[in-house]
Amino acid sequence: MREWSCQWRGVHITVQKWTRGFRTGERLLVDGIGIDSDESWIWSPYAYLAGPVSLLGSRHVIEAIIGQGKGWYRTVCPIIVDGYTVGGDRDLPLGVGDLQECAREWAQTRERGILPFR
Repeated sequence: MREWSCQWRGVHITVQKWTRGFRTGERLLVDGIGIDSDESWIWSPYAYLAGPVSLLGSRHVIEAIIGQGKGWYRTVCPIIVDGYTVGGDRDLPLGVGDLQECAREWAQTRERGILPFR
């Protein structure tokens, strides 16, 4: 299992990427509570996890984008709160270009599913 974590304003944020046989998955945890997760039979080089969380009396959006690093062969993961990178891999850019555009595309893909049903 690969794990990224950080402290943000006294809150512990963790992102986990795991593999068990042919199954893979990712989890976003805030103070040990699961906020978002994804599980599949197919290995995917990219994953987007996000969720709105009420912390310290106000609402925040926590995001994590897991992907291949630009020019690297390893997996990187920035942890983002309210649009600002607060932890994870801060200095290693993802090989996907604009993070905001990537986040929007993954949100749309996850909403409609991998295969469209009619």
